[in-house]
Amino acid sequence: MLKNFGDKRNTAGFDKHPENIGDGRPLGLKNRATIAKDIFSIKIKYPEEILQVLKTMYPDIKNVVTIEEAITLVQAAKAVLDKDTAAYRALMDSAYGSPQQTLQASIGTSKKDISDIFPTEEELNEEKKDK
Repeated sequence: MLKNFGDKRNTAGFDKHPENIGDGRPLGLKNRATIAKDIFSIKIKYPEEILQVLKTMYPDIKNVVTIEEAITLVQAAKAVLDKDTAAYRALMDSAYGSPQQTLQASIGTSKKDISDIFPTEEELNEEKKDK
């Protein structure tokens, strides 16, 4: 038998008294997604030595990029240079969305009549005669 079965401890439900309900998130406080988007949009300037190395791989690269662009370039380099399939998958999912898993099923194409499944009255009578 379950221990504490029928115990009333966690069965009270929500508190119905408004004075006991918290105020929720304080005004002006951002959620994680908004904070991440804000960080990704920050512009950074590559140091000259790093920029020269990157220009050998990406000739059209700019000196000032967003953090999101810099991270994407790092992922692309990992995918190509290190043959990192996880980095490649992350880039592809980001660019084109993750693939949808589908299930292909086919319903039987042979057309059967109900008489193919169940015996007819005549067949049943013949079976009874044989017994």
